[in-house]
Amino acid sequence: KAALAWEGLELPPPPPPPPLPEHLREASPALPSSLLPRRLPVPASAPPPSGGEAGGGGPVGGEQAERSTVRRSPKRVLERLAEMQGAGEPVSPSDLGYVMMSVSKLRLASQVLSESQQELVLSAFTASTDSDVGAAGGGGTGRGGAWTSLAASSSCYGLRAWSGSAQGRLLEALPSKINAVQEPFTRVQVGMAVFGLHRCKDNSSLRAVLAALTRKVIACEEELQGQEIGNCFYGLQQCSDSPEVRAMLAALSSKLHASSCSMSPQELGNALYGLQKCGAANTDFLRAIIADLAKRVAACEARLPAQNIVNGLYGLQTCRDGPEVRSLLSSMAPHVRECPEFFVPQHISMALYGLQQFGESPALQEVLSALTERVLNCQKDWKLHNAIVALYGLQRCGDTGVSRALLGALAPQFARIAEPMDNQGISMAFSGLQSFREGPEVSAVLAALRPNVEGCTEELSGQTISIALHGLQRCGGSPEARSLLPFFANATAACKKPFSVRQLAGAFYGLRVCGDVFETRAVVGALAAKLEECLEPLNGQAVANILYGLQNLTDSPEVKAVLSAILPHISACKQPFKTYEAAMALQGLHGCTEASSEALAVLAALTVKVAACQETFAPNQLYMAFSGLRHLGAGNEVRSLISSLRPHVQLAAAEAAPARLRHVLKAFEGVGSPEAEACVEVLRRRLSAMAAPEAPALGGAEAAAPASLPAGWSVHRHEGRIYYFHEVLGSQWTRPQDVALQAASSGSAPSAARPSAERSGKEAEKVAAVMPGGHGLPAGWSLHRRDNQVYYSHDIHGSQWSMPGASLLDGWAVHVGPCGRTYYHHEQHGSRWEMPC
Repeated sequence: KAALAWEGLELPPPPPPPPLPEHLREASPALPSSLLPRRLPVPASAPPPSGGEAGGGGPVGGEQAERSTVRRSPKRVLERLAEMQGAGEPVSPSDLGYVMMSVSKLRLASQVLSESQQELVLSAFTASTDSDVGAAGGGGTGRGGAWTSLAASSSCYGLRAWSGSAQGRLLEALPSKINAVQEPFTRVQVGMAVFGLHRCKDNSSLRAVLAALTRKVIACEEELQGQEIGNCFYGLQQCSDSPEVRAMLAALSSKLHASSCSMSPQELGNALYGLQKCGAANTDFLRAIIADLAKRVAACEARLPAQNIVNGLYGLQTCRDGPEVRSLLSSMAPHVRECPEFFVPQHISMALYGLQQFGESPALQEVLSALTERVLNCQKDWKLHNAIVALYGLQRCGDTGVSRALLGALAPQFARIAEPMDNQGISMAFSGLQSFREGPEVSAVLAALRPNVEGCTEELSGQTISIALHGLQRCGGSPEARSLLPFFANATAACKKPFSVRQLAGAFYGLRVCGDVFETRAVVGALAAKLEECLEPLNGQAVANILYGLQNLTDSPEVKAVLSAILPHISACKQPFKTYEAAMALQGLHGCTEASSEALAVLAALTVKVAACQETFAPNQLYMAFSGLRHLGAGNEVRSLISSLRPHVQLAAAEAAPARLRHVLKAFEGVGSPEAEACVEVLRRRLSAMAAPEAPALGGAEAAAPASLPAGWSVHRHEGRIYYFHEVLGSQWTRPQDVALQAASSGSAPSAARPSAERSGKEAEKVAAVMPGGHGLPAGWSLHRRDNQVYYSHDIHGSQWSMPGASLLDGWAVHVGPCGRTYYHHEQHGSRWEMPC
């Protein structure tokens, strides 16, 4: 996320500081007498104060005038602080709290105070450590007195005026002072204290202050009002996910739920704006907060102004999609549509930026539709960074008619901008296109972006190239997208730094629909050189993404270079592949032919990974895997892979719906080998059995047949032929009783033929897990699955992971370990538990 942060994004102005309530306004003048400037003695010849006689009435003068002047001038307070420190007089916490708040109300401390004055405040603040806190309660024996809730909350509020190392020193000193406060914070003090954190950088010191304030929020006995709720959440805007943030969100969730007040548009906008970084927590408390704020937005009688709408949507940028967020979006949509103010480009871009995490949903589409109207009615010229930020927010919105309409409305804005893009701009713009397939709107945006992209004078980084190509994953086949590929090919070749594994995987994956054209092959050739340079080990996901991006490319020198470069990474990968990773990698070989020795070598390496998979291949994954073999012939590499996938085909035949089985069967078109024909036969038999309709009641000898069948079996007829059906074990042509007798003659009974009514408990679950058919297995063996892993069972020989009856590959030998478990060894490939058949 940090790499994608857009430096040119202009954040909205911060809300005005919370107004002080009456009781604090009365407390402010009560400045300690020690801070008042000492009155100089009046010479005898001096005239009396102007405006009246000595000792008489008239305008405020004397000590009252001095006190009034100090209230309006924090610099006078600082001068007095210097005198006190020089004379060794105590500095009370209330003095420091007053100074912190006074400075923050003016502007930044660096603009109001000189360096020596800043150091004076910091020294006085950090010197008032635990030894100066005083005893419990309101008194205290320390030289500075006890820290009160007013002093602590005022000091936290004043943090917003400081930055850099000075802010860090204040944050380090604050937790002990907050923890030393014995009295509970009032609701106003809670809002002031948390609000003051909104400019603090997220670090361990800030989290320590947050933890101390969380305890004060929990202990607050007053009901929070809208002003305090908005200020509290607004103060969290720099806080990313952490245990301290989650604890604060939990405390605020309880206070928000207990508050019965209504919230103004400003308060709602501030509250939502503060969630912009802590939304990744995705806890129950955060979701409860969003749900509660959604109700308050819906109940708000006044229409939200444009700035409050933008703040609210912008604050959702790290929140995950869910019912609560969708409820909030539904509540915001009418405000977006009916707002009487015009939206400027900055409003639209920030609003869309906040929607970047949300997938396709009716609530999101409603907001996008309202924002499309705002784009079309926008009367101000767009800046490049506004258009880029707006496009970036569409990255997960789905390829719908509404989102395409919004994309089409943004295209003319890009066409009017003649400004070169930089690395961040290119990354963000192409990220926003990743959900869209080819179409006139996408083509218009790509055509408008091309001059800005090609005008980039910076050297593109691997991160930028990877993100840009990844953004073309669905629309890369359009002429406008292909016209940009030579630019990225040259940028890849010119990039001096090596690509990371993640960058390579993202770049290759984005080429999956670009087609087998010269421009695509140029990019592949440049990326192949970067893959050759990569020294990081590739995991299964990276291998899958790289090969998957080649699926529409035929044999070419560039593709062969990629296959040669990735082969050692596959062999060296020690982590087992997941089934979807193996399926994606195999489908990536779809365009390769048996004439490519590099493709066959990669296929052999992937076969080892497939055989080691402990998960079961889903039907769609089987389709992907077999479709990748379509042009690779019927050599040993292909036959070995199909043999490794055969048990998964049997499991799919037992469980999958007919439509899915027909889909897998279609993948075998063009794959010719005995192993492939055996898989096809399994699928066809299963489809025939599943297509058999319920037959009418049989007569004669056939009517009496069910009485002699095992429990759970019934007899039926299809096109004049008798078949048998079991709710758990499925359909078969062979009479179940005959199978049992045949097995009994050999001394064992296959578990698939035993009636499930005779089992109970875990035994019944095992029988229910038996997959019907067991095609190709030796007599007495049955196929099972436990915890998504395939194994084979025999009543005499027991259970094993490897398929019985399969022959070992050349060079492999079988052994029995000290534990009694069978394993297999090869002089070059080492040892493994799974049988390399």
